[in-house]
Amino acid sequence: MAIMNIVDKIYGDKRLVWRADDKESQHKARNEFKERISKGWLAFRVDPKNPGQGTMLKEFDEKANKIVLTPPPAGG
Repeated sequence: MAIMNIVDKIYGDKRLVWRADDKESQHKARNEFKERISKGWLAFRVDPKNPGQGTMLKEFDEKANKIVLTPPPAGG
């Protein structure tokens, strides 16, 4: 089982779960990922051995254990 945490300060955090053997759950997670990325959100694959470290993602990685999506950075 893999988890995608979506950090959303406006609508509240959201969590999507998918399994490697469940194409429908992967499809839902992939679509959510693509939609957010297209709007400027940032995605990171969390390293299970070092949860404080992440690798930025541009494409959905169905093999990741955990992905965190954060809103686009605000500039000023």
